[in-house]
Amino acid sequence: MKFKTNVIYITLSIVIFLIWTYGAQTELAKRRESGTGEGTSRRIDVNMGNMWRSVSGMVDGTVPLPFIKRRLLVDSALILANVIPDSFWLSLRNAIHGDSWLQCQLAKLLEESGWERENYPLLFSAYFLIWLSTLGFLYGSRCFSLTQFEMTPATATAIGAILGIGLLGGFGSWNEYPYDIPNAFFFLLTLTAIVLKRWWLWPAFVAAAYSKETSVLLIFAYLLLNWDSSRSLRFWITVVGLGLIFLVIQLWMQYRFSNLPPGPVFWYPLRNLKILLKGAIGGCWYLSIVAVAVARMVRMRPMIPQDLRRLVLLVPVMVGLAFFKGWVEERRAYYEVYPLLGLIVIQWATLELGWERYLVPKNVLRGEVIGSEP
Repeated sequence: MKFKTNVIYITLSIVIFLIWTYGAQTELAKRRESGTGEGTSRRIDVNMGNMWRSVSGMVDGTVPLPFIKRRLLVDSALILANVIPDSFWLSLRNAIHGDSWLQCQLAKLLEESGWERENYPLLFSAYFLIWLSTLGFLYGSRCFSLTQFEMTPATATAIGAILGIGLLGGFGSWNEYPYDIPNAFFFLLTLTAIVLKRWWLWPAFVAAAYSKETSVLLIFAYLLLNWDSSRSLRFWITVVGLGLIFLVIQLWMQYRFSNLPPGPVFWYPLRNLKILLKGAIGGCWYLSIVAVAVARMVRMRPMIPQDLRRLVLLVPVMVGLAFFKGWVEERRAYYEVYPLLGLIVIQWATLELGWERYLVPKNVLRGEVIGSEP
């Protein structure tokens, strides 16, 4: 089964990555022709959204605050690009830019996607790490689901695959930013470490904090899952330690990019309220169906694993942040809580279909604690 899982996940991660790459187009600049007749001139208009999500722009400083401070992916890519010998990158350039039909098509595709030759080491390294993060998210989803439910290895593999495919559901009007999938992976990895009480909570949290400032929610998650032991010294050492790590990293980012001009001010409650009202009117046909599904999931709350019941409190926090400080409909902004809601929806679906035997919750009180010794 382990071999089959590896084959399924590697294949699926490549497919997800290729679809993501085609849709994201992080380096793309919109080209527009202007002029008439034989004297047609070309000029390049850089789309603002593309500027904000450019990998190379995060290196040359053209990406504004706060996006440029989300450094885990790009700094890791720079390290990888420098570790790999220059001879490899030269061979790669020669392999891409040749005379054959296939080479010409590949070179044309990269050029139309905004990939400049001098940025090949950075971009290929970054995209390789994005694929690794996609693969890691599949395995991470499988592992996290096993901490919450008793299930067969095949079922766990299927859940990891379903949640992995769901990453593509984050596509919105702005597509995706290059750090989104790596951040989703490290956030989930840290959550799993918190649940399992493993030592690798610390390096995982460092990576998550270096990836995005929403990692502060992981401290909240630790409090939610461990409040019962709040009288112990270890609990407070961990909370203070995580807080200091987050603070040091954020202060370092602030100092590192203190010479950049202030970025755009994100404060859109009125705009988001209009979007929600418009969505409620335009989506009134299916709102009743969604309401029934939500009501059913609320009613099954006693059957949801205790960890998930507690961690779902992260959802209103994320929605509140998106409502005031972002675009509320930008689905990629909810990747941190997506696996939590995804597992609850999958559990609800199995109950509705009568397949609950495939997904037995752990640590759920029904007069007894399921999965524990009598």
